[in-house]
Amino acid sequence: MLETAGRSLDSGASASVKGLAATLPGRRDDGFWEDLLQKKDSVIEVPFARWEHDVYYSSDTEAPGKTYAQHGGFIEGAELFDPSIFALSMAEAAAIDPQQRLLLEAAQTAFQSAGREPEQLMESCVGVFVGQCQYDWFVMISAGDQFNPYTGTGMSASISANRISYVFGLKGRSLTCDTACSSSLVAADAALSSLRRRTAEGALAAGTNLILGPAPYIAFSQAKMLSKHGRCFTFDKSANGFARGEGVGCIFLCMADEETSRGPVGPSAARALIRGTAVNQDGRSASLTAPNGPCQQVAVRGALSEASARPSEVSLVECHGTGTALGDPIEVDALKTVLGNDSPVALGAAKTNIAHLEGSAGIAGLLKSVHMLEKRQVPSNLHFQSLNPHIDLEDFQAQIPLELYRLPGGAVVSGLSSFGFGGTNAHVTCCSTGRDSDQTASSITFRHASFPWCKTSYRCLRRKIADGSTVQYECAIKADLFKVCAEHVVFNQIVVPGVVYVEHAMEAMKTVIGSDGYLEDLAMTWPLIIPKHTDEPTALAVFLRFCQMGDKFEMRSVRGESTEMMTHCEGRLGRGLAEPSTLDLEDMYEAIQKAGLWLGPRFQAGSDLTFTNQAPACITRSPWNHP
Repeated sequence: MLETAGRSLDSGASASVKGLAATLPGRRDDGFWEDLLQKKDSVIEVPFARWEHDVYYSSDTEAPGKTYAQHGGFIEGAELFDPSIFALSMAEAAAIDPQQRLLLEAAQTAFQSAGREPEQLMESCVGVFVGQCQYDWFVMISAGDQFNPYTGTGMSASISANRISYVFGLKGRSLTCDTACSSSLVAADAALSSLRRRTAEGALAAGTNLILGPAPYIAFSQAKMLSKHGRCFTFDKSANGFARGEGVGCIFLCMADEETSRGPVGPSAARALIRGTAVNQDGRSASLTAPNGPCQQVAVRGALSEASARPSEVSLVECHGTGTALGDPIEVDALKTVLGNDSPVALGAAKTNIAHLEGSAGIAGLLKSVHMLEKRQVPSNLHFQSLNPHIDLEDFQAQIPLELYRLPGGAVVSGLSSFGFGGTNAHVTCCSTGRDSDQTASSITFRHASFPWCKTSYRCLRRKIADGSTVQYECAIKADLFKVCAEHVVFNQIVVPGVVYVEHAMEAMKTVIGSDGYLEDLAMTWPLIIPKHTDEPTALAVFLRFCQMGDKFEMRSVRGESTEMMTHCEGRLGRGLAEPSTLDLEDMYEAIQKAGLWLGPRFQAGSDLTFTNQAPACITRSPWNHP
């Protein structure tokens, strides 16, 4: 173990980025760079599985206790976790903050990416530094009564870092820091400081942000911080606030002069170098949350000075770039003042792709920066049409990439900014290594189990409508249902599948009748077609109507503001249990295919279906990401 006292600060030494891991909006695997190259917009409507957002939403930006924002960058499968690989019981895994769970998997992947096996890490002096600023889990658990021996550590922010140290047996400094949006970049600064003081042989810098409840949406909407259009329009005249996002990322660092085969540092190529960092505070500004240009300049200059880099050497900056009308011009002006007009500089903003990841925004920017330095490319910014009129690019060779921007030859120096809304600013100066850093690390196979943190009500019964003698329930086909419907294509057109009608009818039947029942005499009278090529699912409300004449029901649709309704499905409700029957699913799928109906994996999930006098039973083979 390294000595932890009496060592001098090596303030000019660089740190090598050896391993990366990320779980970002839209996916669970590390395809971040590919998504950036493909100009993927990973922002979606708030998934119904998180909470019933319609309850908290209002298009009126002045509505008290409501949010006017409907979108965010969400991780698919955020509830999935493999407790066995970390020797956790199912009970403990269920009791801990999902952020802690995803951090463990990301840490394992980052170590593996750097060529570090768990047995090498055990008892080593490796530090863990986590940035985290959201505490939805604490709020949810505190409001309930489900406490157990794991609750205390499970909802503690400090344990986000400490649990990683415990699981992998790491003896270096271990801490979680909260400086709001700059949390994870401040964590990276702390990691570099620990390495330079030689109090650690290696350091894991990480950031985490999960959106588990609606409260921050409401609070940020009341402060008019969020974009009504649900996107970060960075540098654009349409900038009107930020979109929230979630993500978990880790980087493994060691000192560049210690790239030897000794201990946990081990042999692996550096993917990039962190040459300088700086952190400061705005102090007394125009307001608590107002950005401070002069203090941002000090942070940028400080990181450049520590890196012994000239402003003219900087070829690209991954900006904080939240897409606010005030913040973007102040940030660009600060960069213009510091970097000058001697050479071109590309201004990137990953927030246009994945939204603002808040506490993990800095680590996401650092991950993107490493990829840009490796590939010598800057991906295009999304949602840019016209420059924000308050941004002055005169005498500043700033490039806002609308297509893939290729960097010049030679060593590449980059900057990365992250600013907390409470005034804590962080800036990092990185540099390319000048050599091929492609690594082949063994992949990790996680055996995921599902640990959902909330129970939602029926998906289709989102709004009850009073209409005289009938009962109606309305269900808008939004992102979650549209995703299902998109795999149900008939003659190259997306057609709402019958299972949506059946699910809707069954949910309504259980709500209205309150007893066991079944559907009979089903008839699909007219297809409901959804336009295929649209940026957003059609504003389409589908509701179920129960008539008082017997148990007949109908499924009807209405589009947008139209009052004209069309019937698509009708049938009857049977009370009790249906007669026993069996169905050969393979024959059914084959017949469907011959009829010209293409079914995606979501609609071929069954393998065996039988009906008994007790209950129907279906064996499914559905992948984890097919609801």
